Amino acid sequence: MCPYRIALIEAIIEGPRETEHWAQKYHGSDAFVPEPLGDGKQLVHLTPLATRPWCYVLMVDSSWDDLAEHTEEMYEAIEMEYGHCDDT
Repeated sequence: MCPYRIALIEAIIEGPRETEHWAQKYHGSDAFVPEPLGDGKQLVHLTPLATRPWCYVLMVDSSWDDLAEHTEEMYEAIEMEYGHCDDT
């Protein structure tokens, strides 16, 4: 994927925002994993329990119909980019 497109996606996703989780307000941003998994044509929004309400956005293979089958691959990509992401 073109570096310009990756930078644009990253800027949109990682911008500061306010969210509410269990009636408590949080200020922060989500995280983008720039390394695509497979062809990278499908965007996935993944929120591990340990990072709620913040999430990670990944580019995954467009042929992945059942994302649950690829959870471990997605967690590994997140951990390569940001370190430990889940408490399990």
